[in-house]
Amino acid sequence: MPEEKSILVDEEAARREQARRALEGTDWTNKRETEERAKTVQEQIVAIEKKLAELRQQKEKLELAWVDLDDRKKSVRLILNPLLDEEKKLETEEMKLETEESSIGIPESKHAIEIKRWPIQEKRKEIEQKKWQEEEKVIAIDQIVESNTKAYRVLLAEEDKLMAESDKLRLENGQQ
Repeated sequence: MPEEKSILVDEEAARREQARRALEGTDWTNKRETEERAKTVQEQIVAIEKKLAELRQQKEKLELAWVDLDDRKKSVRLILNPLLDEEKKLETEEMKLETEESSIGIPESKHAIEIKRWPIQEKRKEIEQKKWQEEEKVIAIDQIVESNTKAYRVLLAEEDKLMAESDKLRLENGQQ
């Protein structure tokens, strides 16, 4: 039943369009169709520009997030770099003691050097723990940046597609 009604409505609309064309004549029909096309194109352009504005807002959010993440990464690096320096210094000290210990043949002397090495090893382990915590923060920040970068590039592709579509519509409509 609804299909019959739809068919009747379509047939009536087609008959009215036929009547309008016959009454308008060719010149008026062409003028009306040109105006309707121009109006439709303008509406499409407005819709595209609205989507572009939304994309620009999304891009701006990702740009601001990048700035924030970069600042956070820099502050983590400020903590991490001295830890790396301290770790390197302790490793060097530990290697010196190991070299000294291996060159000594007397067990008592070796034991004395080993006792000196223990606090250095403990301090190095403590530094390594702190370093790993900070490195995990850097990794987490980098993962977020990578995810945001992918999302940003998707937005760029969408923006490019919409701009090309807008340019095409403007050219078809004789706009610039």
